[in-house]
Amino acid sequence: MIVCPVCGHQEGSGSFCTECGAPLGGQPQQNDATVVDGMAQPAADAYAYASQPGQPMQPVAPRTQETQAVGQPVFAGTGTAGQPAFPGQPQPAPGTGGAATGTSHGINPAMIVAIVAVVALVIGGIVFGTHQMGLWGSATVPDYTLWTVSGGEGITADEAAQRLRDAGFETTIEQQYSNEEKGVFIGVKGIDPGAKLKARSTVTVLESRGPRATSSGDSSSSSSDDDSSGSGSSKSTKTPKITDDQLKKIADQYSSSDVAVSAMIIGSGSSSGSSKSGSPSSTEQGHTRFEAAGLYLPVYLAAQDYGGVAASQANVMMSGMDNNAGNSAVAAMGGWSAVNSWLSSNGYNDTSFNRNFGDVAASNAGYTNQSSSADTARMLAAVEQKGGTSLMNVDIASEGVSIPSGMTVHAHRGMGIQNTWNYFAVVEAHGRKAAVSVVTQNQGKDQAARLMSQVLSSVDSSLKQ
Repeated sequence: MIVCPVCGHQEGSGSFCTECGAPLGGQPQQNDATVVDGMAQPAADAYAYASQPGQPMQPVAPRTQETQAVGQPVFAGTGTAGQPAFPGQPQPAPGTGGAATGTSHGINPAMIVAIVAVVALVIGGIVFGTHQMGLWGSATVPDYTLWTVSGGEGITADEAAQRLRDAGFETTIEQQYSNEEKGVFIGVKGIDPGAKLKARSTVTVLESRGPRATSSGDSSSSSSDDDSSGSGSSKSTKTPKITDDQLKKIADQYSSSDVAVSAMIIGSGSSSGSSKSGSPSSTEQGHTRFEAAGLYLPVYLAAQDYGGVAASQANVMMSGMDNNAGNSAVAAMGGWSAVNSWLSSNGYNDTSFNRNFGDVAASNAGYTNQSSSADTARMLAAVEQKGGTSLMNVDIASEGVSIPSGMTVHAHRGMGIQNTWNYFAVVEAHGRKAAVSVVTQNQGKDQAARLMSQVLSSVDSSLKQ
């Protein structure tokens, strides 16, 4: 009985196994392996070694094997690299198994790059979108001067607020008296166009309340000096007067050097309030230069003549005593040299400006803004003629100034170095108006308030004439 060394089948006789075809005896016959489509295939007599299990196989270098690991031999009669193949032994399909197929099953680097790029684009889009929406970073204040009536648009305050919200700001609306119609946008409080602020900062939008109501008696406030005594009018035909002595008696109670007072009737005779005609009554210091704290009148008057953005910013300045708006108006006119030139050409010889409003460092360095009570009284009369009086809305009564019964006061107040305390006002009583300027230094708030109270009382008596 012969046992097949390959499949173990028992044969009674013969040279080859009837089951697997392997030789049943003889010397091993070694043949070269044939490589087909990159896979080693055994020759017909490649298994003749079976009867000699102690003899090792001879390695044969692969002809072409793209998936073969470097340095790994391919044996004759092998299927998968490094494993002998025998007839009847199942062989793994190419690329589906075996010790080494040469195919990587890790993450594709190109896929990683694509995923990272998509994530970066998404994050970048979110960052850009939220920045454009003003949710973080800084935001730039638009040139809102173009939205005003003088700027050419004349939009409402609500529309201006929406534009500012679109630009990345929160808004609040504050109403102020002005010459514009009620509800009209007249400016922004305390912030220059083009300023960069933290996103979502709150910006105060100024809305016009319309002109302040005034007495209806202006048109008939004065009567002709040659009016007949038998006309039956209840109002005196005598032109009211304010005298130097009248003001001097009051001022001398406080100081002969640190106090100056000037006043003039508006709209009557030589005291017309014109920038070049009419002279106010004044104390001895009426033409002495004092620190011009709270004096916005020169910029307003010059800007009204200049027009455009300068005029628009000057209105904002006057209505809120806004330093930033005042500085913007000056810049629009070409700087302080342009304002000083305007002052000189209009006869305001006691007045000069050499620094921006609110510039403390320049003030400490010796750059001063100065004027006199006489110049400022004439400026007040000119402001009244241009219709700007309603923009002056400081409540001086809340600061201790006593206002005569029935008198309407439109005022600005300023305080500064050398304990300066100034009042500039246009007052109306008994159907007549007057300009009143009180400038002080080294007196303080309480003394200045008492002085202004006495001056207003004296002027009120003059307006009754």
